[in-house]
Order: sequence, then C-alpha cells, then structure tokens
Amino acid sequence: MHIGALGWNGFLTFGMMYWLIPKLYSTQLYSKKLAATHFWIGTLGIILYAIPMYWSAFRSYFMMKAFTPEGQLQYEFIDIVQTVMPFYVIRALGGTIFLIGVLIMIYNLIKTAKGGTFLAEEEASAAPLTKEYQAPANSIWHSFIERKPILLLVLSLVMVGIGGLVELIPTFLVKENIPDDFFCKTIYTA
Repeated sequence: MHIGALGWNGFLTFGMMYWLIPKLYSTQLYSKKLAATHFWIGTLGIILYAIPMYWSAFRSYFMMKAFTPEGQLQYEFIDIVQTVMPFYVIRALGGTIFLIGVLIMIYNLIKTAKGGTFLAEEEASAAPLTKEYQAPANSIWHSFIERKPILLLVLSLVMVGIGGLVELIPTFLVKENIPDDFFCKTIYTA
C-alpha cells in the first residue's frame, strides 16, 4: 500500500508536473538531470520506507506467536515495540529522502517557470475526426459501440453487473464449509 501510494500516486503526480509546467510556461524543463535525480532519490526513499515496515511486521508477528514451554507468551508487547523501533528510524530516513526528492522537483519546476512566460491560452491543436473515417475491417463492433457514448455507458454497466454477479453469487451459494449456526454462535458468545 505504501509503495503504491508513494510510487504510483507520487511518481505519477511528479511525472505530470514535469510534463505540465514546461507546457504552461512554453519552455523546456530546466534540468532533465535533476528530474532523473529526483526519481532515483524517490525510489531509494520508497525502498527505505517500505522494506523496514515489512521486515518489522514479520518480526512482530513471529514475536507475538512465540510461547514459553509453560504456554505463556514469550514477549511482552512493549518488548516487541522496542525491537521494531530501529525499523521506524529507517522508515523516517526513507521518508526524509523521498521529501528531499520532492524539494529537488520544486526547485527544478520553479527554475523552469522562471525561464519561460506563462501561456494563458493555447490554440486547440487536435485535428477533428474526418467524416470519411473508416474503421479497420476487424473492429466493426468496437467502432460502433465506441462512437455512441450512451450505448457504451449502458453496455459497460451491464458488463460490470454481470462481472459482479459472477463473483458474488457463488460466494453466497457456498454452504458446505460454513456451519449453519455460525452467526448465532458469534453473536451470542461475544
């Protein structure tokens, strides 16, 4: 989850900023080398942020499952917390490195903006689809559905509904591995 948030969402946002700011200020990016450095620093930060978290989770899990020969828990909760503290320090270091990369990006984008002039309005540059457009011979249904947005919406909803039913109905019909009085026991013994 953290790798997805920092790597996917963060890097996607950074990439959009590196593309958008030069377009808005009608100039080139100030430094591609700084941009590459930013992504390498960000990657290192993500690695140092995520791996210690996973390692501490495994460590905590196995410490919580350790019992003495008498059947008592071998470690107190505070012992477990104290053993994973170094991992949190490494995570803090990784997050700091990631933020240093963000500062490099901010510097790069400010220098890019200062090197150009803000383009308030841009002339539309996309060519319209010609009336004589011919779809490839092997994509008859695709072109027909794609060119009608309401039909595309309705068929998409139908397909999502079918997919949901295919996933949900078997789950509701399974009875052999669930005790009949499972819910009653859960409610009345709590």
